[in-house]
Amino acid sequence: MRSRGLTDPDVLDLHWTAAELDVSAEPDAPPGRSDAVVGAFERQINRRMVIIGEAGTGKTTVAMLLTCGLLDRYNGGMVPVLLPLSTWNPAVEDIRTWLTRRLYEDHPALHNTELYGSYAGDLLVEQHRVLPVLDGLDDIPAHQRADALARIAKAFPAKRPLVLTCRTTEFEQAVDHAGPLPGADVVELAPLDLDEVAAYLRASADSVGARGGSRCSSSCARNRTAGSRMRCPRR
Repeated sequence: MRSRGLTDPDVLDLHWTAAELDVSAEPDAPPGRSDAVVGAFERQINRRMVIIGEAGTGKTTVAMLLTCGLLDRYNGGMVPVLLPLSTWNPAVEDIRTWLTRRLYEDHPALHNTELYGSYAGDLLVEQHRVLPVLDGLDDIPAHQRADALARIAKAFPAKRPLVLTCRTTEFEQAVDHAGPLPGADVVELAPLDLDEVAAYLRASADSVGARGGSRCSSSCARNRTAGSRMRCPRR
């Protein structure tokens, strides 16, 4: 699934509305759709967004679209990096330490001290050159989730750009204990419309085989572009 305006025209669209739950300290965010997610994010004063929704509503898809869309518009500044929170244990590791470790694991070239100097990944995090797109707060065990949200809020204060995704109920429970994420708009994805899903599947059934190779190549090219846009500071 990909978004109109970002990739192909024959896509299954996703829609969001302001969350009805009391999980945000900000005014209600306006409704929108997946092809407008980059614009909605960039119009937000603090560039902080929480995407909630039930299982299967497309939270990870929207996080990916937002990451790719921001990379497409990149003209300097922070580089968006999509990271699965399932790989973070808040009881063992500080989130900035985890973020730094993931940068080195996902981008091994950062270990090249001849090209990028010493501690390139550490400096990217320390100098706020990474825009974290944190996917799946609900993947963190329930007994650690509120603490994880509190740690995220502390590590990335109200005016620091950030994206977070979570299932609706799990986010509400975490907010009940840790409070809302300061400065963030909270939007809730609407369930997929079954008629739209059926129409999309019928329309794409004939072309999926022919286009599979080109989509894979496009994805690989995008990943290479993402890596090239991460400027590494030297100590």
